[in-house]
Amino acid sequence: MAGCQLKVCRIFNMFVMYGDTFLPNHGSYDELYYEILRQYSVFDNLNEAALQFPHQDNSSKSKVLLGCLHNIRTIGNHFTPKIEAWSVTTKTSTPTPEQVMDIVRCNYDSLTLKLQDGLAHYDKYSEVKEQQFYTNLVRRICSEKRTAIDLSVDSSAYKNCASIA
Repeated sequence: MAGCQLKVCRIFNMFVMYGDTFLPNHGSYDELYYEILRQYSVFDNLNEAALQFPHQDNSSKSKVLLGCLHNIRTIGNHFTPKIEAWSVTTKTSTPTPEQVMDIVRCNYDSLTLKLQDGLAHYDKYSEVKEQQFYTNLVRRICSEKRTAIDLSVDSSAYKNCASIA
């Protein structure tokens, strides 16, 4: 399980650290931060799970996962108090997504992230494992649809179509 979690965290770190080089516009980068903040509880729960790993003889995996979560947790810890302060100041209980993205834009400069190791190295994707699964899935769907569709042609409908042409 930690392997999948680690891969997901690395993907997020790659987007956080280098997203400005491949995301289509700056707004996408703001939306990424917004989504991280919106779903922060998921990352917080993942962090709690990683803290439990040492008790399950996976201490090295735990350290790597905790390190990988560092930037995501830093984003949450940096922007959450700023959003809460904004809510108190404006007497608004829940800011809109646009308001949150405005707060994020105004506070990028005070955010300090850590460069993560291994983001430039990745396993090349190979669909060999999934290819047979998807081939069988498409064949089964096509087969089921063929048996479900009545292929008899109503000759009057054919004549109507022929007269239109």
